[in-house]
Amino acid sequence: MTSTWAGESAEKQGYYVNPDNQGAYVRDLEFPWKDVPMGLQTEVPVQETVDLANASLKKLDDQSIGRRLEVKPHFEAGSLGCGYAYYESMANRYVLGRHRDVLFCHVPPSGDEESIDRARTALLAVIGAAIEALQHREKDQGPDGWKVEFGKLTG
Repeated sequence: MTSTWAGESAEKQGYYVNPDNQGAYVRDLEFPWKDVPMGLQTEVPVQETVDLANASLKKLDDQSIGRRLEVKPHFEAGSLGCGYAYYESMANRYVLGRHRDVLFCHVPPSGDEESIDRARTALLAVIGAAIEALQHREKDQGPDGWKVEFGKLTG
């Protein structure tokens, strides 16, 4: 799992600081989100999400899924399509005045059935953990003011 804006990197450099294959930087281009800061941060409690996901995966591991699965936080989604999708998701939420409850997950590439099942298990653990972490953050309020009651959203 990655949260580009968690940690010191964003404070020191901002996002999209590396040149592309032609030596151009994002700051040199016409930026579609002129009024949106480059240093957006996710509002998902990343470390809590990682801890909860790993606790869930450990329980599964203890019940026989085989090799240990582990979720790790990372400070950077990447400077190409991944980082763009992550930033654009947060920028859209920022413009709408909504919580930036956005995560980006990299999954190691592999096409065999076991790897796909393992990736699915890990992603489901991250999704469940993120929901739980957001519920903790908001106490009785879910994202964007929706009240969470017994797993149902009410407005």
